Amino acid sequence: MRDQHQEERDEYLEDIREGIEAVATSVMNEDGSREYQVSGEAALGVIGEVDPKKHLRHREDYVKRGFGLYLKKKKPKEELPPPTKGKRGAKPPPPVPVKKESPKPKKPEKLDFSRTIDVEDFMKNLGSNVVVTSTKRDVLNNFKNLAGGENEA
Repeated sequence: MRDQHQEERDEYLEDIREGIEAVATSVMNEDGSREYQVSGEAALGVIGEVDPKKHLRHREDYVKRGFGLYLKKKKPKEELPPPTKGKRGAKPPPPVPVKKESPKPKKPEKLDFSRTIDVEDFMKNLGSNVVVTSTKRDVLNNFKNLAGGENEA
């Protein structure tokens, strides 16, 4: 991911965070600490304000990601059958879907938009699922985060 795109992504997530924090409700925990919660409905409204051109279905998907819900159905893998002896130049048979005995993929989960989640959890889920990157820098940053600090390369 180019630096320009990384900056745009970070700015987009920061705009969403600011909006989410503005509509969050304060909840007192049993230990006396405060936690800030956001409902799915409020999060949907914030994303609509931050990105009004985004289609409603995509905004709903962002809210689902923020709540950590499963979104996509996985397609079964296709494999080529084993090679057969035959004439040279003959076309191989088409791929055949492989039926594995694993459980069926989950259907996308529905979100009860009155449900609430901690603002930090929402932003963590959303930030790790909005844009998937695969640059070396991202891999190194993830390594640094897992290692627990800043390491010089």
